[in-house]
Amino acid sequence: LRAALAQTLASLPPRDAEAPLYLPVDRVFTLPGLGTIVTGTLMQGRIRPGDSVTFAPSGKDARVRSLHVFGKQRNVVEAGSRVALNVPAIDRREVGRGVAVVGREFSGRTSLDVRFTPLPDAMRLLQRRTAVHAYVGSAEVLGTLLLDGSAEPNEAMHARLVLRSPVVAFPGVRYVVR
Repeated sequence: LRAALAQTLASLPPRDAEAPLYLPVDRVFTLPGLGTIVTGTLMQGRIRPGDSVTFAPSGKDARVRSLHVFGKQRNVVEAGSRVALNVPAIDRREVGRGVAVVGREFSGRTSLDVRFTPLPDAMRLLQRRTAVHAYVGSAEVLGTLLLDGSAEPNEAMHARLVLRSPVVAFPGVRYVVR
């Protein structure tokens, strides 16, 4: 099983280190003498100590003091890595799961045009306007899925996802609705 998983992972295309920074935050804590630490998987981009980052959707900026990958300090971290960022200028209460550390190219949005592929078991629940829980990055947000036409199981279609709270999303970001 491990060999099969390793082979499957090796066959996936690499994450884009040249793309704008996008790191969905999944955990936040403070350490005495260091301040706020945020953790997550760097989905795309590259980050170094001293870089200026933005916390979206709030738009608050901060400088990265240090980076750690599995307990070891790093001078640069590229897409695909689990990372802990030390951002002492950010108050722990201002950041939580669902926030994203991003480059200046991104901001939060509440309305997204999406490609939606319904599962067969979900067909009986779908209407033109369906209340959903949307999972984008590390955020879970209530919203409404607006279908353009009739849905077919396992067939991709265009839809609009209207959310109650902003999330960071851009072309190619995957999401789940429940």
